[in-house]
Amino acid sequence: MSTGSILLVDDDELVLASLSLALEDAGFSVTTADNGKAAVQLCTTQVFQVVVCDIRMPGMNGIETLRAIKQLHPDVRTIVITGYAEDPEAPVEAIGLGVDDYLLKPFDNSLLVHRLERNVERTRLEQDNTRLHEELQDANERLERENRQLKTEVTGRYLLSDIIGDSRNMLAVQALLEPVIDSDLTVLITGETGTGKDLIARAVHYNGPRRRASFVPVHCGALQESLLESELFGVIPHYPGLHSPTGKKGLFEEADGGTLFLDEVGEMSSAMQVKLLRALQDGEFLRVGDTTPRRANVRIVAATNRDLALEVEEGRFRADLYYRLAGVEVALPPLRERDDDVLRLATSALTEFGEGRSRWPAGFSPEAIELIEAYRWPGNVRELRKEIERAATMAGGDPIEVRHFSERVSAAVDVPQAPGPQSLAETERRQIAGVLEETGWNVQAAARILGVHRNTLTRRIRDYDLRRN
Repeated sequence: MSTGSILLVDDDELVLASLSLALEDAGFSVTTADNGKAAVQLCTTQVFQVVVCDIRMPGMNGIETLRAIKQLHPDVRTIVITGYAEDPEAPVEAIGLGVDDYLLKPFDNSLLVHRLERNVERTRLEQDNTRLHEELQDANERLERENRQLKTEVTGRYLLSDIIGDSRNMLAVQALLEPVIDSDLTVLITGETGTGKDLIARAVHYNGPRRRASFVPVHCGALQESLLESELFGVIPHYPGLHSPTGKKGLFEEADGGTLFLDEVGEMSSAMQVKLLRALQDGEFLRVGDTTPRRANVRIVAATNRDLALEVEEGRFRADLYYRLAGVEVALPPLRERDDDVLRLATSALTEFGEGRSRWPAGFSPEAIELIEAYRWPGNVRELRKEIERAATMAGGDPIEVRHFSERVSAAVDVPQAPGPQSLAETERRQIAGVLEETGWNVQAAARILGVHRNTLTRRIRDYDLRRN
């Protein structure tokens, strides 16, 4: 049984052969490289516990080699071999680089074995400490998540009856979901952007038997393929580019016992579709860089704004994965097809956003209600909620009027608006213009009616750019 993985770097083939044999006899797993570039290349695909490197080499010398390897694996332990007479400054430069140990030529092979055993043991102790620290941190974070989830469950935020609505379309969605919630069937939620797919996914989780475990969402379209793979399945310890001796848990492992929500699953690349299908079919997955399968007990809920059946027909989405995901397919209608729900959703959003605020509108004017019900809401529930929050903020403590909505919404529907408040200057301008019209633009008579001096009125006419029709 090997006591550690060693990379041995030296341009002298006889030295490489001699040291390699001695270290293998001592139980080490040895990989050799006869130049610096080859050593660095090996470290891009493999992880070693200790690198033993000669200082004097043609091309990339030992210091340059170790500096490049340290950039790939900052935690790797290093030992340099040097002849002091050849390069008296080398040990000093090596120590400045952070080298853990060095040997002066000539040396006995048993001394190198002893130094390697000591460095390998230190590496293992550091890894154990890091693992214990991360396990404790994971346990604390898991307890915090469970506490937050229990609080959410108590508030009933994701009760199906609270988030669905009364329209015929949404009552049909509720009837479809109710028998599915207590099962482990995969659920595919489809619908336009902003229709509430995330809320339905959470309702499936928090109303089902997995409610006390984690609900873990991931946006499949927001990550590059390589990042999505590592996020979903995790990464082995010491993998190049990941500076962690314990590796990284993937979201499948994070969601063990709970629900993994694959948002915008239709954005997945073909290669990722294959890997996800394998995990769903076999119930097993591989961490990036690993060869040993892992298992996780998760329920899959997926969502997309694409027509996946059409994507399958046109060859952009795998048919076998589609059928795996669509154990039950739930199509959420757009808000323009939920006439009976629009005002209820608007009122609910107004109440929700107003919690804890002293000045907040109590409701909507009749004209605002007409606008809310007539507008088509292309952004669906998400757009409605943002507009209600904006309008309520603009209204302050007064009822929400048409003028409090964004111009995009208010201009799209022909709804009469109640007159808004005018500035003092505008009020004065209108009053002066009215009196001037009544007196036939007799400035002296108008000034007498307004109770101001004629010169004052003349200045006001000039300031307000008033002209006789």
